[in-house]
Amino acid sequence: IRRDADVVVVGAQSVRAEGYVIPSGARLAIVTSSGDLDGHGLTLSPGAAADQVLIVCPASRVAMVTDRAQQPGVQVIGVAGSDRMTPHGILGALSELGHRRVVCEGGPSLASQFVAAGVIDEFCVTVAPVIEPAQHPFVTVTAQTRPDTDVDGLLVDGAGVSYLRLRVRA
Repeated sequence: IRRDADVVVVGAQSVRAEGYVIPSGARLAIVTSSGDLDGHGLTLSPGAAADQVLIVCPASRVAMVTDRAQQPGVQVIGVAGSDRMTPHGILGALSELGHRRVVCEGGPSLASQFVAAGVIDEFCVTVAPVIEPAQHPFVTVTAQTRPDTDVDGLLVDGAGVSYLRLRVRA
């Protein structure tokens, strides 16, 4: 999925909590209102470069986020409008850079916003064969934001990990 993407979008909270691997083919767009990436744990996959990282923030905070980023090669992208960025605004800013094939990896808050905005055309869900406690679902939907989907693929690997692909009905 990442190989075919122009850009992989992820929330700054997920980057801080999990660390993140910068993909070798696509750019990595980190969405943040604050610009706080302290303790981010970004690592490069083989063939990736630091200039593949975009930090997406409100246009009013570009200067502040640029000062805080302090990583060579990182590009800060401003989203026009209010300080509360919308999925449409984020996608518009990325589209202006030529990034039209977007993979949203989340976290839960960002992915839920993309679902509510109706901008997702395909869901790829990975389920590990382990039951663990979870503080939050991977995406939150309501009766109003629940997309109608069809199964487009299902794979289970030798370790029991399931990969479900759902397409949103047009």
